[in-house]
Amino acid sequence: MSKEYLTIGDISKLTDISEKRLRNYDAQGLCSPELKDPETAYRYYSLKQIPRLKWIDQLRNMDIPVNVIQETIFSDDIAMIKKAFDEQVFRNREKLHQIQYQYEQTLEYRTNSYKALEKLKNYDTTPRISTINTEVCYFLKEKVDCAYDEIEDEKRYPAFIRINRLARKLRLVVMGSEMLQFINHPLLTGGDPNLLPETYAVLEIPSYSGAPISNLELHPSVVCITAVHVGPYERLPETYDTIIKYCKERNIRLKNNSTEEYLVNRAMTNDSNKFVTQIYIHLADQSQASFSQRR
Repeated sequence: MSKEYLTIGDISKLTDISEKRLRNYDAQGLCSPELKDPETAYRYYSLKQIPRLKWIDQLRNMDIPVNVIQETIFSDDIAMIKKAFDEQVFRNREKLHQIQYQYEQTLEYRTNSYKALEKLKNYDTTPRISTINTEVCYFLKEKVDCAYDEIEDEKRYPAFIRINRLARKLRLVVMGSEMLQFINHPLLTGGDPNLLPETYAVLEIPSYSGAPISNLELHPSVVCITAVHVGPYERLPETYDTIIKYCKERNIRLKNNSTEEYLVNRAMTNDSNKFVTQIYIHLADQSQASFSQRR
């Protein structure tokens, strides 16, 4: 066989393109061996095909689709080639944005996991009550058809799935864990029938600068009473009672709304005794925020 023709193994070594890729380019109709031996049926590439193979490989390394390469490599139309590159730049920019979003979201999940694990490491069922000044952020919300004592997975997950899907679509980085927001929480209203309770699934978004979204609302910086509850959700009312008693002893008035952040939930453990939930309740009078006692 003439030295101008090479086996697939030889052409692979010469071009640094794997044999698997060469076979793919052949099957896709991008570049096939030029010569077929009539006696052995072996096929051989010519040295003249090397520039074309290198060009195809460069385009595939840039993730340009096969069908686009098929259109451009057999065309001398410079405008078509330029258009193919312009479109790929746009696709790659979108991928870059997606990777950046995934990177930021992974960092946030890691931070939140460390926070949750720290709570478990210091396992203590005694509520630790303190004040916290929340940061300005956005709440991505969806109403949930469940009461404050019906917060198990089957009740709240459909709403969280929907708002998580929306967050991913808009590439909104979610801070912290999933939360439920209770408007007119019965334990805070004393069960007043005139104050109708509402429940919302909530994701915390640190910042947003796009077009208005109906279920994305600005959450201002406020001072809250907060306590960490360790144990089953059924015992959450006990922690609320502890908070209410604590505030009454100090003449601290609370609003009727609360937010529960599920730091360790059924996604992480099946042992409900290890569930960790942080409760936030706004102060009715923000001027009372000067105290910093911890219990």
